[in-house]
Amino acid sequence: MKTLILSLFICSVSLGAEVIDLGTFGGNGSYASDINDSGQILGWSWIDDADNAHAFVREPNGEVTFLYPFRPYAINNAGKIAGVIRAQDGRLYPAIYDHGTITILGSLGGVDGNFVGTAIAINDVGGAAGYAVTKAGDYHAFLFDGTSMIDLGCTPDANRASPNTYASGLNNSGQVVGFQTYKGQGHAFLYDHGKMRSFNSPIPWTAAAFGINNSGQIVGYAIKGGVAHGFLFSQGVFSDIMLGDTYSVARAINEHGQVVGLAYVKPAFCLALCYDVTHAFLFQNGLVFDLNDLAPSNLEVNWASGINVKGQIVGSAIVNGEQHAFLFNP
Repeated sequence: MKTLILSLFICSVSLGAEVIDLGTFGGNGSYASDINDSGQILGWSWIDDADNAHAFVREPNGEVTFLYPFRPYAINNAGKIAGVIRAQDGRLYPAIYDHGTITILGSLGGVDGNFVGTAIAINDVGGAAGYAVTKAGDYHAFLFDGTSMIDLGCTPDANRASPNTYASGLNNSGQVVGFQTYKGQGHAFLYDHGKMRSFNSPIPWTAAAFGINNSGQIVGYAIKGGVAHGFLFSQGVFSDIMLGDTYSVARAINEHGQVVGLAYVKPAFCLALCYDVTHAFLFQNGLVFDLNDLAPSNLEVNWASGINVKGQIVGSAIVNGEQHAFLFNP
């Protein structure tokens, strides 16, 4: 693993906010995908081109460790990372990276080409979740309980359709969220102590869930009338999250119920036919905020992918035509 110290460009802005451009780590682009409560940031940097991306962890003091050849997706509060690794047999397996040590979690008995499975989420009590190939050749969500991989299967109403299920979020209680695909639609699911159920709205939306906090609040998106709506699902109630009017996705939630994600909005100063651009948003207390209203003018914050208990947000921004990872301090 390679470690280095990077200098950072820091801009203080109004409303008590601070945006930190994390730079490109020597390449031509980067983005941040997750942040834990200690402020460790997980992300990717393109060293040469889009096909030569290297994952990294940035410490709060600015120290950066590259994780190659491990491919990460989420980091917990102990600094353990869920992801995928190519084993000696050439196949890709779900794995956990723990400060230089990589543990392969196992399989569900199948392989698709060279893909066995991947871990997407990780909690603070030894668990991980993701999806893997079954003996029958389907993709099923799994929960790793610290010892073995548990095949979560699918919801009872979909068993005969042989759907694929994908886990994307996990909390410390072992609750797993994700989505399943069958009959041409996607359905968000919640797995809770041995039982999986759909939690779509009474309206038959196509939906997917991406994150769940320790209070059981869930975020994701649902298609309603042909438009993607970000949502917060809390105590049986859906809250719509829309920044623009065409497309919105809620990606992550912290323990305070603050939600971040991305939405398509009309570009500023549009005088003719214009294509929508993506902006990162923060949703809290029923209100949606465009992070670009708090960022310096040289940054266009277009994606928010993680938020910790302190309200620190990470994602990607366009800086002088380049994609850069950023840290947003409230």
